[in-house]
This record gives sequence, structure tokens and C-alpha cells, in this order.
Amino acid sequence: MRKFPPLQVDLGDFGKHILTFNEVNIQSNLEQQLVEQASDYAWYDRVLTELKAVHKNKVLSHNIWLAEQHNKIVEKLTKSLGKKPTVKDVDAALQKDETNINLQRELINFEKDVDKIRGFLTALSQKHSNLKELSNRERAGLSALSRNVPEEDLIEKVKENRGRGHKTTSTRREREE
Repeated sequence: MRKFPPLQVDLGDFGKHILTFNEVNIQSNLEQQLVEQASDYAWYDRVLTELKAVHKNKVLSHNIWLAEQHNKIVEKLTKSLGKKPTVKDVDAALQKDETNINLQRELINFEKDVDKIRGFLTALSQKHSNLKELSNRERAGLSALSRNVPEEDLIEKVKENRGRGHKTTSTRREREE
């Protein structure tokens, strides 16, 4: 079974969290994975919702800070230039400001963590689809666990499962009969 490298995500007020994602071992834990999948997805979806709210608040705080600095820079440049500064002068001064640079880096890093969670949720969705497919195949007797079983036994298993209400497609041999 492959193990993927863990991703460390800084969740701000929620602390740091390590995201792990492993392949499913059908033989030992398919049922457990099916049970845990919904709660895993719900938890990370909630984390993403919280992170989006925190991100919006950080952007708002940064915008307020920029507005305050804008006024201070206009006053400062007016005194030093002896005239009202242009928009480009003010923007250039803001872009050089060390605090602004640090705030922008903080936002970029936070957005990166939000994107990691978003990607993890996408992977969990794909995992959910794969688990459903594996479960259906397992019930129908068509899983990887059945590969070493002779074809006649598989056909018999498929017929048995149809009698129990499982949806399966007919095999080529059955169609020929």
C-alpha cells in the first residue's frame, strides 16, 4: 500500500494540522473506510469553511490597514514634495512598505493552506467515488479479491447476487447462452 507524504497546514487559530491520505486496502478495511469517509469529508469541509471566513477577515484587516496607510503616505509625500502626490507615487510607497509586504506574504501563505484543504476535499470526493465502486464490485463478486477465482465461480456469484437485488451487468458468456 502506498503512503503519500503528509501535508502540514497552518489553520491559524485552529493550530497546525497534518493531512494524510492513504490508499484503501480492500482486503482489510473497505467497510471501515466507507464508514469514516463521510465524517472525514464533513470535518475538512467545516475546516475549509472556517478558513475561508478567517481569510476574508484577514483581507478586510489588510484593506483597512492599506486605507490608513494611504492617508499617512499622502500627508507625508505632500510635505516632502510640496504638492499633492500622484496615485502612482502613493502606490509605489505602499508597495515598498515592509509591513505591507509582510501582510501580503501572510495572505499568500494562508491562501496556499486554504488551497491545500480544497485539494484534499477534492481527493476525498474522488476517494468516495472509488470506495462506492469498490463496494459495488465487492458485493457483485467482481473485486480484485475475486481475480483468482475461476470464471465459472464468478458467474455463479454474479447470479447469486442478482437474486439478492444487487445490480450487476451480464457477462459475455451469459449473453452467449
